[in-house]
Amino acid sequence: MTPYRFNALLSESALRHGTCSRNDQPQFIAPEPLPEKNKTLSIKNNEEHRRFLKASGMDRQPVSVMKQMHSDRVIVVESTALPEGLEGDALITAEVDRPIGIYTADCVPVILYDHETHTAGVVHAGRAGTAKGIVPSAIKKMTEHFGVQPATLKVAIGPSIGPCCYEVEEHCLTELKTTFPNGSGWVRAHTSGKVMLDLWQANRDQAFAEGVPVGQIFLSGECTVCQPGRWYSYRREGNRAGRMLTAVMLCRR
Repeated sequence: MTPYRFNALLSESALRHGTCSRNDQPQFIAPEPLPEKNKTLSIKNNEEHRRFLKASGMDRQPVSVMKQMHSDRVIVVESTALPEGLEGDALITAEVDRPIGIYTADCVPVILYDHETHTAGVVHAGRAGTAKGIVPSAIKKMTEHFGVQPATLKVAIGPSIGPCCYEVEEHCLTELKTTFPNGSGWVRAHTSGKVMLDLWQANRDQAFAEGVPVGQIFLSGECTVCQPGRWYSYRREGNRAGRMLTAVMLCRR
């Protein structure tokens, strides 16, 4: 099992990060709906995550996660434990040795890191969350809460369903088009009543619009649907799909 890491973040010596890939063992049947995953993922998949966190040096404390709900809600992780069942789709923190994480199986995992304030975040950006602007919400929250300047922020867009494979019904884009009327470049005509949606470009453009320089926005380019041996994909596997854990942890510097 080889996790995905960004070279641009590996250069940050006081940051641990990564996305856990699947291994070669037989896969379990995952529960549905997804929001209950934090409590009910199988022991096997949780064991994959534990091995990933240990190998990545992020096992000093239990990883803080939330009940994901495809929203624009951002949660600040401080010294106290998160209440069980807390709902949201982004976690941000300035706490050292406190790993934070999100689960995906096609949705876009986004890592945020600011060297100047030594703060970090993880974002779960599916279609609905992207339409609501979850990445801009997380950047704004880091700016308000930690004094982050978007000009010094790094944004890393991890393995997720790519524009090559994400076919959606055109009527599903109403909210996205309403919130981001200039986002026509994120959609490509496909078949009657259906389009191909580019969540990578959408989240990249949204981060850039918040003031993050284009040279500090990094894209893995790994499509979860195209690589069945490496990534889980709900679009490809349905209820048999596991979940990838994307996590970050700040270290002392």
